[in-house]
Formats: sequence, C-alpha cells, structure tokens
Amino acid sequence: MNSRFLRLWFAATVLLLTLTACLPGKGITGADQEAVLAYVEPITDRVLDGIESGDYALFSQDFNDQMLEVSTEESFQQLRDLLSTKVGTYQSREVSSVRDVDGTLLLIYTAVYSKAKQVVIQISVTGSEPHQVAGLYFTSPELNK
Repeated sequence: MNSRFLRLWFAATVLLLTLTACLPGKGITGADQEAVLAYVEPITDRVLDGIESGDYALFSQDFNDQMLEVSTEESFQQLRDLLSTKVGTYQSREVSSVRDVDGTLLLIYTAVYSKAKQVVIQISVTGSEPHQVAGLYFTSPELNK
C-alpha cells in the first residue's frame, strides 16, 4: 500500500504541476476572489489544522466522496509523516492564485514550514454548495528529496 500510495501521489503531483504550469481556467481577482476566499479559507484552515494536530476527522471534514475514498486514515498518516519529516511544521501561507477551472476552484498557496520556506499547496474546491475539497497537493524541493 505504501509504495502504491506514493506512486499515485507522485503521479497526481506531476499531473497537477503540469496543469498549473499552463494556469488552467480563468483567474479570479478582486471582489470575486474575496468572496471565494471567504468560504475556502476556513476549509483550508481545517485541512491544515487537521494535519498539524493529527485529527483525521478535521482534516477530511470538507472532502467530497472521491477524496474520502482515496484519503484513508492510513494515507493521512503517511502524508503527516512525509510533511513532518521533509518540511516540518506549518507556519503560514499566502494566496498566490485563485482560478475557476470548469466550475472547480483551484487555490494555490505559497506556504512556509519550519524546514521549508516555500511549499506550494494546491487545493481544489467545488464551486457549488456544499463547497467540498476535490483535490489537495503539496509540492516543494524538500518533498522531492
């Protein structure tokens, strides 16, 4: 399971990086961006707080059905271990981009962790209510080592 999970994780990360490099969808700015952030920021807080505290229920609270299927408690623990070992503890984040990709919102954050000054967090959230996490990816040079 561990090897399979890591291969899947790597493939998904490469795919998302490829998509992000082209900046898919339409950029959201100004008042529209503020409206999106009003409901996505609390979701992002719960995901990151869940990782930091080891609380799977908090971490996965806003996941859609597909995310719940692939984000088991075992894979959650593997993610926590990977982040803790490679980048350390979460410190802060800043919004880099908000995009609408066919009705799904893609938020890209640049985050600071105790062992890495630039971790890119990409979170996809459904644009319609209930707003749910449809994708979550972490990338940084430290995670690739």
